[in-house]
Amino acid sequence: MSEHSEPGSEGSDAESMDKSWQLERSDASQEDLDGSMSDTDPVSATQLDTLFGPQYILDANYATVTGANVPSPCAFQALDPRKRSHGKAWMKVASVPTRYLYQWFEYQRNDYTSHDQTIADCVRLFWVGHPGDSPRDVSARLFSVEFVPEASKKDQASLRREKGVVFRHHFECKGMCNVSKRSAEDACDDDDDSDSTKKPRSKRIRVPACTGDVRIMIKVYADDLSKCVIYQRGSHPPASDEHYLQYSRRIRLYLMERGSQSGMTPSKLRLEMQQGLSGLGDAGALPRMFVRPEWRLPTTQQVDRVIAELRRAVRLHSDPFVAVDLFVGLNPNLIFAYEPLVVTSTRKQFSVGIKSSWSIQNLIRWQGHTVCLDSSWRKKNENRAPLTFVTTTNAASHMVPCAAFLSADITSASLQHLLEALEDEVLAEARAICDKDDQKGLRKQTEVKVLVMNARKIVEAGSWRPASVMIDKCRAEFNALQSSE
Repeated sequence: MSEHSEPGSEGSDAESMDKSWQLERSDASQEDLDGSMSDTDPVSATQLDTLFGPQYILDANYATVTGANVPSPCAFQALDPRKRSHGKAWMKVASVPTRYLYQWFEYQRNDYTSHDQTIADCVRLFWVGHPGDSPRDVSARLFSVEFVPEASKKDQASLRREKGVVFRHHFECKGMCNVSKRSAEDACDDDDDSDSTKKPRSKRIRVPACTGDVRIMIKVYADDLSKCVIYQRGSHPPASDEHYLQYSRRIRLYLMERGSQSGMTPSKLRLEMQQGLSGLGDAGALPRMFVRPEWRLPTTQQVDRVIAELRRAVRLHSDPFVAVDLFVGLNPNLIFAYEPLVVTSTRKQFSVGIKSSWSIQNLIRWQGHTVCLDSSWRKKNENRAPLTFVTTTNAASHMVPCAAFLSADITSASLQHLLEALEDEVLAEARAICDKDDQKGLRKQTEVKVLVMNARKIVEAGSWRPASVMIDKCRAEFNALQSSE
């Protein structure tokens, strides 16, 4: 027994010595680390500074490596800077709100012609009023500049910081500063006359060039889209007689818009112009920021020329049905139930409906109200095609428009085609309203909530059925309503 116990005792002594040595070593390492803590204990900022350096240095190194301080590149760019020329320098002459720019041109004592226009891809222009013959002329129309919807807030902030040019438009002096009174009168008459009212002339009067080669440049910067800065290069004297300058191009577009109405005469147009210019509103535009000079008002002869120009036969298509087809191609979002003209030995087929998103929403918003249906033939068109109106009433019992329908005749078949197409438009508009509501784009006002509620009812039912329909004593309308049920 003693022989076997001696080796065991020697092994146990060795193990105990080994354990004691490890304990001593761990104690020594603990002392060398000067009281270091275990993994579960929190590390103080002082210990981190001792091991790795100050925290702000670590943050700076991390930002440098990861590029955190580098701003993300903007997806949109402003216009490229213009190349510097060695000629006359551009001088800043004014800074006005964009919507009042046309009034600034009216206030000048010279005429300018529009030239190249450049727009950055980060903005878009909104035009107000009738386009007429100057759809993109900022000296004739009200306009505003806004960022495109695709530009995020970061992109817009980056563009504002850079203060780049996002819109640029050039004008040149027309040369009225360098003509005599007689030449100016001839040139003014030659510009205002239309082809139908011009008299044959042996030689066209040519207006000389501007004495100072004056150019105007309009700029809009990204940091303030509501303001445009006007620069001028060169100088010139005012026109010899202001009455020979062009009348306001803004008023010209207004006359073209009002003169296009059916039954408009020169005397009625002059009366409407006087009434439109007498109040604070500038003929449907804005209150005056610049005083309108008297020479910018059209004369009686100039108003007559506008009417004569609008009545020219070359402006209208000789075939009204072809004109309707062209209108349908240019305005597909405003048309429904269109059937081109087809004439057979037994019947004539033609129909076209006109609507808008707002007019169709009237049928949805006032779902529980009576829908009115009425047709008329007299004094509507040269072909005596019947015109059918669809209306309803609002909360104040006022009539509101919903749709207009032009057809070859008034029969049960043609009216049934109208009602079926109108129901399809109401269902499509109701689905679009529900989709917008799902995206939380609506629900801001009480009327909008009613619109959404009624749209959901129509979509769930899968059909549109008005509460009641009021018609004349017309068997075709009565049969069409019964067939559509």
